[in-house]
Amino acid sequence: MSKWIVDIDIKTVYTEIRYPAGVRLTPELQPEVVYGNGIKALTVLLEQEGVIAIKRLSDFFRMVTGDLLTPSKGTIED
Repeated sequence: MSKWIVDIDIKTVYTEIRYPAGVRLTPELQPEVVYGNGIKALTVLLEQEGVIAIKRLSDFFRMVTGDLLTPSKGTIED
């Protein structure tokens, strides 16, 4: 006999991008912090499906990442 436990693992991943001084970055990498495709996709899904109001998404990300991510409302709306 066996039994399965199914769970979701939410983890924050940081990726450092190094570049030589004087090199011009592409527009999407110019802000100090760039959020990845996973955060972008989850934001769109939660907001578009009406699961979480856009004004509460920053709180949601703060809670599920243990205070590591707190994107501003302006960042989420872009």
